[in-house]
Amino acid sequence: MVQKWSNKIAMAMLAATLLVACQKEISFESGPQVPGGTSEGALGGSPGACANISFVGTYGANIAVADSNAMRLEVTFTKVGSYTIGTDTCNGLSFRGSGVVTAITGVPQTVVLKAFGTPTAAGSCTFLVSFKGSTCTASLPVLPVAAATTGDYFPTTVGSNWSYFSSSPGAQPDDSVYTLSINANATINSTVYRMFTSEDDTDKDTSFYRKTGNNYHQFGDLDVAGVASNFVNADYIFLRDDVPLGGSWETGTGDALINGVPLKMKLSFTIAEKDVDVVVNNRIFRNVIKVRATSLAGPAAGPFAVVTTYESWYAKGIGLINVVAPIPVFGFAVTRYVVN
Repeated sequence: MVQKWSNKIAMAMLAATLLVACQKEISFESGPQVPGGTSEGALGGSPGACANISFVGTYGANIAVADSNAMRLEVTFTKVGSYTIGTDTCNGLSFRGSGVVTAITGVPQTVVLKAFGTPTAAGSCTFLVSFKGSTCTASLPVLPVAAATTGDYFPTTVGSNWSYFSSSPGAQPDDSVYTLSINANATINSTVYRMFTSEDDTDKDTSFYRKTGNNYHQFGDLDVAGVASNFVNADYIFLRDDVPLGGSWETGTGDALINGVPLKMKLSFTIAEKDVDVVVNNRIFRNVIKVRATSLAGPAAGPFAVVTTYESWYAKGIGLINVVAPIPVFGFAVTRYVVN
């Protein structure tokens, strides 16, 4: 008899355990914290222009989009669940994104749509974004791309010329410079240089350049900031196209007189970016090297102090395309060029 009652009790306990387990599983699967089905909602700005739209990255003709290229826009969700939002295809380019909404906040949320494809031409694209019957439009400029070449990063071929415009916020229409590689050489300290002329509406200057291997030389003033009362002329390397990212080099020192004090001056260069795409005046330049230059001054025994720092961008086969410098110089950016 005892054994029969024990079996009954054991069976009863097992049934109770199974019942509790089943109840917990049903409760978990149907709980409100786990979204089911598809979400609902509306795009910000629908049915007109998308609200607070933004694009990540740059887009150039015949350049395949990168993993980082994307569109950001606002959506107000009204139901939890999974979602997929996409655009039509314009100029070989489209955007699409999906995810899961786990909570309803009642306020717009930012959704990221990844870019797909390769734009086939420069110009403006207007995309139609769609989600659950709501639509909005988003316009994206596809930029022209400077023709890729295999030439030097600083060409010195005769007749090559470049026009630059000041990056100063207060620049006037005549704040432009025309630079020309002329059909003439100069011999300085037994070394031959190609002569360049640069002129604006009032002044005309001459500069001297040469190349040895992967090194680009200039004969000029080490005092790029103009703080010395004398010229600190020297032959120095301003660009090395074989130096890896982060690599650096320095010039020799020259004698400078600064505020009546005799000091030494030199320039230090670092490859800050290499083989990158850069946008200058709404055009994409490829295979660009960015060089950060620092002007240093101090006593012969040191230490040297920083006088100024500026950055220059050089595009392969095109030359100098952009310079960023501190006030009052500001720098300048290329507007047009012809490389022979």
